[in-house]
Parts: sequence; structure tokens; C-alpha cells
Amino acid sequence: MKLTFNIDILSDYHISAGYGAGIIDSLILKDRNGFPIIRGTTLIGLLRQGMWDLLQLNLLKEHRLCHQSGGGNNAYCVENDNTCPVCRILGSPGNPKKWRMSSAKALVLSTLKDGKAIWRNRVNPITRTAEARKLFAQETMGGGISFQFTVENEKHNKAVLEEAAFIVAAFRMTRNIGAFRRRGKGQCRFHLVEITPALPGIAEVRNDALEKRMLQIFRTIWIENKEFDNVYKKYAKQPVEPFDLTTPVLEKRKKLNLILLTKEPLLIAEKSEAGNRFQSIEYIPGETLLGALAWKIANKWDLTKATVYEKFIGLFHNNGLKVSPLYPYLKISNDIYPAIPAPLDFYTCKLEPFSCEDKGHGVKALIKEQKGLQKCTKCSEKGLDTPLEPLKGFISFATENLQKVQIAKREEMHVSIDLQSGKAKRGKLFGYTAIDEGQYFVGTVEVEKWNEFVHLLGIEENTLELRLGKGSSRGYGLVKAWFSEENATLTFWGKPLDKRVRDLSELLIMTLLTDTILTDCWGRFYTAIDEEMLKQILGIGVEIISSFIRTKNISGFNIHLGLPKWQAKAIAAGSTVSFKIKNTSLNTAKLFDHLARLENEGIGLRKAEGFGQVVFNHPVYLGNYDFDIGIRLPEFMRIQAQREETIKIFVDRWQNYLAREIQKDIFSQSGWALFARWLTENKKILVRTDNIKELHEKFHNSDLLLLKMVHSREPCRNKKDFLDETGRKGRNIISQIFTTLADLVDNMMEREDENTKKYLLTKGIDMLVGFITSCQEVKP
Repeated sequence: MKLTFNIDILSDYHISAGYGAGIIDSLILKDRNGFPIIRGTTLIGLLRQGMWDLLQLNLLKEHRLCHQSGGGNNAYCVENDNTCPVCRILGSPGNPKKWRMSSAKALVLSTLKDGKAIWRNRVNPITRTAEARKLFAQETMGGGISFQFTVENEKHNKAVLEEAAFIVAAFRMTRNIGAFRRRGKGQCRFHLVEITPALPGIAEVRNDALEKRMLQIFRTIWIENKEFDNVYKKYAKQPVEPFDLTTPVLEKRKKLNLILLTKEPLLIAEKSEAGNRFQSIEYIPGETLLGALAWKIANKWDLTKATVYEKFIGLFHNNGLKVSPLYPYLKISNDIYPAIPAPLDFYTCKLEPFSCEDKGHGVKALIKEQKGLQKCTKCSEKGLDTPLEPLKGFISFATENLQKVQIAKREEMHVSIDLQSGKAKRGKLFGYTAIDEGQYFVGTVEVEKWNEFVHLLGIEENTLELRLGKGSSRGYGLVKAWFSEENATLTFWGKPLDKRVRDLSELLIMTLLTDTILTDCWGRFYTAIDEEMLKQILGIGVEIISSFIRTKNISGFNIHLGLPKWQAKAIAAGSTVSFKIKNTSLNTAKLFDHLARLENEGIGLRKAEGFGQVVFNHPVYLGNYDFDIGIRLPEFMRIQAQREETIKIFVDRWQNYLAREIQKDIFSQSGWALFARWLTENKKILVRTDNIKELHEKFHNSDLLLLKMVHSREPCRNKKDFLDETGRKGRNIISQIFTTLADLVDNMMEREDENTKKYLLTKGIDMLVGFITSCQEVKP
């Protein structure tokens, strides 16, 4: 079941981003495009507050069963068959949360304005005077903005419908949002606008009909303690789509690329013991992806049915599904190129390092060197003794181009609110450093029975929405997944083995693309790769020339069991070993087949979770010669240009046009101040048109327009003379200015939506008003 809500902001509000800029100490929370956004964590807090307020009413006092609902001595409800609405909907240690909240995004972008700075100071309650060093500035957004968000549950039954009715009622109790909401700021109204599947008998005559129907259900179930009407009983028992056993199954194992696009910030915590600050790692582990897929299937289907359970076990426990980690990308135009962890033998100059923006003094692969670490040769030519340092992060191997991949991150702060006082709890400040939205990640998926996999997950047109990582139920971790067969067998290799390894008598380089867990016969973890281990892996004696190895601990948490996973010691991704085969007279074809099998299947433990992927003579060691593994993004997976960059370019171009092409003395007469005032009052009407090109046509008949405008005011005694004489030059150029504005917006924003175009037009009119106002200071 999916509920869609609108939030109408009626007054100024402030939802802090957790940081400031310039003279502003606290900025409004905005997305990557610069639009204001309300994170799901805020909405969850408002929902909890609304549920608390509801449960404090005498009509619902019998549902106060624990501390979360305002009754009882237990912190949470213990018995699953007798659970309060708060623990039932928002979850508890013994009752996992089933409802997931998205972030709220602005609906009509053309109505947005830039925030304004509001100065505040703290007053001493005893002396009634301002306290020293307690002056601060906040960015505030004005009212009139509408946001939209969704609340979703994978199941659809009677219990879910009851919970949905309580959610609607709780949101209707909410009247303020953001900071200072107890002091009249952030007035808002929540309205239910859509429910999926649709309620029976809802006629789209009144906009509030759906909301009233859900509130009627709330009253029947939660207040009057009655049963559903027959209509709602039938709706709540809507059958889930049965599993089709007649669909032919692809017996051949299928391998595909998996491209993920983050639609909300993604947080996969690096360490659980980091306290109140959570730092995300820069890739998506395979076990995280498997957990998200398993969660979606388990919540969509009834695993108590033997048929579904058998297929679930076959998929996740009987080698029916194998995934790789998802690494970041390099985007060139509409193509993305996969990346791999930088090999540990890749070093760069410490003084002029290789980075995303600057190639510096390049990268040197030391695996082929027998002299160990060296100095930077380019610095040596200048008489400098500069050491090399390891190249960290991810590198992409686009055609003939080695580039480092940069991950965009964002920081957000969250506080825990006391439900009784409405104030932030002391010591409950949390900091998230998450991967920003609009980022791509690329990996591979191998599926034994593709048709069953598609049916279980509900994949449509090879696309799927998933939620990953921390905070996935409150505005974080929403991703859009696309399964593609393009170059799926060479995603991280670049080209086939026979084009990378041509002579087995030459030096071979084995690189671990992912973390690898290797154990001996006693179950002890290997922390290094020696000749004996390589002999067991390759089945042939070798001589190790050089190696660069690093180890790491692998840990995790099983959400279903509520217990930490078994901790393992792994050899980290990027570890590299160079070696030579001692006996090259063996069957070459057989050895090639064995190397290819190792690349396809991997080595070590937990290979289905993405561990143990290896590659021999990766193209990054061969200068990225003669290969191209770019993946062309379809239209639905492409992201628009960042709004902040677009606005900056538009402002620069429009400002240059006004300054260079328009003479200030044209609008220097005081009569043009009326025109600027009229533009300010009517700019929303001017840009509210289906065809943006028609904007300047409103100014073609400038004589009638200006006469009507000027006669409605009294800037001077002789209005007619102003238009016919001193104002004639400006009157004739108005049409040209607005034609140029409309053309500039259309040329810059060919693929943008109409709302964004209207926003830029509004911005351009504001700048024109400022230009005309500044001209009043210039004497004719």
C-alpha cells in the first residue's frame, strides 16, 4: 500500500541543513539541485508527534500500552499480539518497521523564492537583556510552497489498512513544521491526495473525499472499535498476485549489469562504533544489495507458503543469485564507465598528486618494479626529492584514459525530540555524512532463473526501486536500479582474458577487485598471499616477484535475527601480486581455462555476496589500450544538470546582457519606477503561460500597456508627455528585452521541465526590476 501526501506550507519555516555559509549560521536544507526539501527523518518525527497527540485524547486512552504511547512502564511494547499504534507502525526492538517514508520534494518549482536571512538573539530570562555572543542568522523560506512525499508498505491487508488510517489521522493533527514551530512558525497542513491500490467507490469530485474516507475508517476501527464494512473487508482482502508456475524458466545462468541511481542520500555506515556520527563508505557492498533484495521479496510475498519459500531459499541460499559490489562511475556525456578500487601498487607524487581535477605528475605502477618505492621522476628533474604516496579511492578505465572518480557527499544533522516538551533531547544530536543523490553505481548480477527473479521482485522494463543502507525507512537510501545486458561479461575486466594474457611465460599480475576471504584447512584466515597459497589457487607452482597486500575486518549485522554477523579477516580490494609460472611446458589451453574460471567464479568464501573477484593483467596496467566498456544510459536513467550550476550560468549571461546591451539612461526617468513596481506585482501572471515564447507578446502592444499602467499611478503630472517623449525610447525596447529573456531560457533549458523554465523567467524579471531601479540614480 502506498499513501501520497501533500504538505502546504502556510507561513515562513526553517528546517536546518546543520551548517551555515557566510554570514548565515543555519541554512535551509536543500537537495543537490538547490531546491528546498524536507527529509524523511523530519516527517517521521512529525508522524510520531502526531500519533502521540492523538493517543493523549481520552477516546484513545486504551491504546496507551508503553512509554512510546504515553502509558505503561515498558519503553516499548513487548507482546506482539498487544501492541500500541506507535510500536506497530514505527517499529520497536521486537517489531521491525514495515512502513517506509520518502523525503518531501517541492511540487511547483516556479513558485520558489530565494531564502531570506532572519537575525535572532538569545535573551537572558532573568535580566531580560540580550546575551553576549548569542546573535545568529537563519535562512528562512516563505510560505506558499507545496511539498509531496509518500508512505509505503509492501503488504496490503486488513492490518495495513488500519495502520494507514491511523497515519492519515496523525498527520492531520500536525499544524506546524520545522524550527520554532511551537512559536507560530512553519504553519502547514497535511492532505492525503492518493492511495494505491485505490479505495473502492471514490469519485474524483472533491479533493478531500479520499481523506474523509480514511478518517472515517480511523474512527470506525480505532475509536469505536468496530469491524470494517463489507466494502472495506473486500478491499483489505485484495489478493496478492499469485506465483505463476506455468511461466517458462531460463535454465541458463544470466549475467547482467546493475546500474543504480541514488534518488535520495545513501548512507552505508563505515563503523557501527562511531558514536553519534555516521560516515558512509564510498561503494555499495554486495551483502547490502542482497539484503535489500531479500527484504523486498520477504515483505511483498508470504514466505509461509511452501512454493514461495522454496524459491526464496533457492535464490538466496542455493546459489541462485550472485552479486558484486557496486562501485562508482565516470560519466562522459550520456555514457558511464565502471570503476575499480585503485590497485595498492599505484603510487602518485606527494607534491603534485593525481586527482579528479588534476592529473598531477601521473600514476606509477610499482608492481613491476623490483627496487621498491621510488621518488617522483618529474620532481627529480626539477631538483626536488619528492616521495610517492599510495593512490586511494576508485579509478575508471575509460578508453585510453585513466581517471580518478570523485564521490559527492553531503552532511546532515538530526536531533531527537522529546514528545512531551517538544524540545531537542540533550545528547541526542546525530551527524550523517552520506553519498549525495544523483550518483551512479555499477556492478553485476548473476541469476539462475531470471523469470522467477523478475516475478518475485516485480521488475518492470528491467527497472526496480530499492532502499539501501541506514535510514532507509525515513528519507534515505532510495535508489533506482536498471538491469542491462550491455557488456555484462566485461564490466570490470575491460576485455577478454586472451587479449590481456598472451604469453604465460611473461610476468602475470593478479589483482583483487573485491575484498577476498581466504582460509586454510583449519579455518584460519590468510592475511597475506604467498607462493603456497597461489599454488593452491592456480594449481601450478609460481614464483612471486612482488606483492602489495592490505587486510581489513569484515563485519555486519543481521537485521532479521537482530544479531551481529560472524566477523572475518579479509584481504582488501586492490591487493596485487605479480608472479611468474615456474613450469610453462604444461597444457597452456587448460591453464587459460582455469584462469578464466577463476575470473568468472572468484576465489575464497562468500562469493555470492561479491567477495573474491580477481582479474589477471587488468587493462589499467596496459595503458587502457584498445577497449571500450561504456554503458549508454537510457533516457529514464539520466539526470538533469544541477540547478545551482544552471542558475549561476543564467544569472551571469542575463546580467551581462543587461549591463552591456542596455543603456542605463534609457530607464533613468522616475516614471519607469512604476514599470518596475508593476513587474514585481504581476511577474507570476506574466510567466503563467503554456508557451514560454508567448511571454514577450504581452509587451508588443506597449503603448496600451504602459498607458494603462502609468495612468493607474501618479508619478508625475503629465503622464502622456512622459510616454510620448522621454519614455518613448524605453517603451520601444521593452519587447526586445523580453524576447531575449525568453530565448535565453529556452536555449539553456532545452530538456528542463516547464516549472524550471518559469523559475528562471521569474528570476530574470527580478533582475530586470533591479536593473531598472538602479537606473533611477543615473541622471539623464
